[in-house]
Amino acid sequence: MTTVQAAVSWAADRSFVIETAELDPPGPGEVLVRMVAAGVCHSDILLTSGGYAGLRRPIIGGHEGGGKRGRLVVVNVHPEDEMTATVSLRDLQSYEKQIVGCLAGSWHGRRGVPFLAEEYQRGRLNLADLVTSRYSLSQLPEALRDQAQGRVVRAVITFPEP
Repeated sequence: MTTVQAAVSWAADRSFVIETAELDPPGPGEVLVRMVAAGVCHSDILLTSGGYAGLRRPIIGGHEGGGKRGRLVVVNVHPEDEMTATVSLRDLQSYEKQIVGCLAGSWHGRRGVPFLAEEYQRGRLNLADLVTSRYSLSQLPEALRDQAQGRVVRAVITFPEP
């Protein structure tokens, strides 16, 4: 078992509670992904303010690490002849998840780097403003409040090193 810290919603009208959770080991066709940060989204706010009332609880927030509208990006396949993956079609449909392939980060360096450099030089891309606020996991209530009140554009929750 793997022990993690998680933001848990026990009821639709209550704040997240930071708790220790035990993760089962990955099963066949599953992988364990170590998250180092998660975005704060209005969906997280809805989880604690009465939205999504029909969801089974408890539920762990932080869907930008893999929840509602999450995206699984396949970046490498080993062995090369691997041909199958087991996924829940119900989750794909119900949570609007996506599976996409990716080659070199889907980044087109010959076009992308000059474009970003030009945007920066013209003052249209402020690299320092891409992440407007960073919060620790214990500051999640503050991050959600700031997001809901429009004080931040993109908040990121950072996790402590293991």
